[in-house]
Amino acid sequence: MSGGGAQPNMFRAEAVQHHVSGVQEGDILRYDHTWTKLAYPLVIIVCVVAFAFISLFGIDEWAIG
Repeated sequence: MSGGGAQPNMFRAEAVQHHVSGVQEGDILRYDHTWTKLAYPLVIIVCVVAFAFISLFGIDEWAIG
């Protein structure tokens, strides 16, 4: 196993060609960021409104059991 010759390629030519082409079909971690960009401000607004409601309005009725 000695020798100064060229080292054989560890990967098949088809695999290298597929990797270089950039095709990423079936990548399960890819998702559309549009809904997260819309949901984040909505969550913040809901939290601020809920905090304001809790701070400004009181609950006068208590449950007695």
